[in-house]
Amino acid sequence: MDGGLKHLDTLSIIPDVIIGDMDSVSSEMLSRYFKTSHIFTYPVEKDKTDAELALDWCLDNNVKELIFVSSFDGRADQLMSHFILLRIAATYGINAEIRSNSQRVLLMEYETLLEVNIGDTVSLIPHSKEVTGVTTSGLKYPLKGETLFSESTRGISNVAIAKKVKISFTDGLLYVMVIN
Repeated sequence: MDGGLKHLDTLSIIPDVIIGDMDSVSSEMLSRYFKTSHIFTYPVEKDKTDAELALDWCLDNNVKELIFVSSFDGRADQLMSHFILLRIAATYGINAEIRSNSQRVLLMEYETLLEVNIGDTVSLIPHSKEVTGVTTSGLKYPLKGETLFSESTRGISNVAIAKKVKISFTDGLLYVMVIN
């Protein structure tokens, strides 16, 4: 996604692939990557976001892990679209997450062991109507076989008390947000 290129450029990270309509980067910046990166340019007027085009590329190229970087900045509609892309990625077996400087989001379909910092906020938000059998460890307020409902804020703002947090459940889809 071309908007992310500005962040990578600041960090001196050279991407393998740059995908997007290039409306967020200067031609000068983009020219620095012509020799080192594969660049796929799309029209500004299109039916998919740059992030979805990147996900399509990942699906076509058998990528198994995808991180949407800095997706919490800016427009709420773009952020919400990334949540949709997490669901699509999970459907195709891609381990995907959204990350910013202080937050990350992933969509869980099964048991997960997360590495976190003690004191991080960990929120569990059902994507499906309900997520059953939710059990956690490494959190201040552990859950033991409980059900979380999409109409409730029950899983919001827990606190990591260990460097590893285990989350499991028996049925449903669950967004996990870690804020440090």
